[in-house]
Amino acid sequence: MKNLNTEKNAFNMIIGILGTALAYLFGEWDMVLQILLIMMSIDYATGMIAGAINKELNSSIGLKGLLRKSSILLVLIVATLLDRLLNQNTWTFRTFTCFFYIANEALSILENVGKAGVQLPTGLISALEQLKKKGDQNGRQDIDNKRTNK
Repeated sequence: MKNLNTEKNAFNMIIGILGTALAYLFGEWDMVLQILLIMMSIDYATGMIAGAINKELNSSIGLKGLLRKSSILLVLIVATLLDRLLNQNTWTFRTFTCFFYIANEALSILENVGKAGVQLPTGLISALEQLKKKGDQNGRQDIDNKRTNK
């Protein structure tokens, strides 16, 4: 019985440490982060669906997709750390980074769905492209403003 409790306590401690590390690296678990992670998952799933429908399913392509998603998370960590460095209790860089990648993921989802043979609403594609451009421009303006205010 003691072994079971010891293993349970060790497991709980590992989960606690992991949760703390992730919270520090990615910031608070807010809606923008949740949506980004959901969009990344949907993008990967629709890529797999399109690959299966077109008989192009390939493990090396899937691995490249996962590596790209990992790279997005690394950029998000950098943005979060930059926000922590500024210590203004806001998630400026992190939020713009999330918006940029949410728009990218949404466009990629639509592209994957199109490859699977589903018709796409042109208005939605146009709106997502505008969101992506706006997020990129706002992020650049914010960085320029931070440099000027030093």
